[in-house]
Amino acid sequence: MSSRPSGTDSPGQDPVARRSRDLAARGPRRKPTAAEALAAARGSTPSPSEPASAPPQATPATPSAPPKAKAKAPRAVKAKAAPSKAATTSAPAPTPTPEPPAPARPAPAITSAGELLTKRMPAWRVESTHAIAKREAFRGVWTALRTRAVVAHDAAALATADMLLDAARRLPPRSFHAAHLRDEQGASWAVFVDTARGTVLAALTPAEVYLVGLG
Repeated sequence: MSSRPSGTDSPGQDPVARRSRDLAARGPRRKPTAAEALAAARGSTPSPSEPASAPPQATPATPSAPPKAKAKAPRAVKAKAAPSKAATTSAPAPTPTPEPPAPARPAPAITSAGELLTKRMPAWRVESTHAIAKREAFRGVWTALRTRAVVAHDAAALATADMLLDAARRLPPRSFHAAHLRDEQGASWAVFVDTARGTVLAALTPAEVYLVGLG
């Protein structure tokens, strides 16, 4: 029985073991490339002209965009109104309304020309009073007196005549009176009054001229 030289393959020897032994006999072991490691695992030797194929690179997954959130309409924020100056300032106290004055008591009505003249002209003496009822005669006398005042350029007599003629047209008989008075020196005066209003209309002297037709 002859012995087999070292380095020869025995029948039934594993190819991977044989490859490993051959590499050990060749010298220091170098780190196999990825292609060599893959070929060794497959049990085949890669061709030197065939470039080692790079391992497939994993394609990074494209991150899917997150679902868009439904935009919410911005809420209207109610701004607090700044307090007005009038509101911050305290309102002044209301001024008390003064009570209306009590109505003055009306003066007692004067019922006669004599009473009126006694109150208005206390230093004069009332001789007589006359209600002017005969208006036509009265207007005739004073129309003549007014004409004479115009001719004489007597403005005061003209104004008096116009005032008495107007009173004769508008005053009722119970209100329009004439009176004969004497002053402190004894001179006689014709005085005409409106008893409804309590006013003296005119005073003329001598009384005999201006009281014609009234006595």
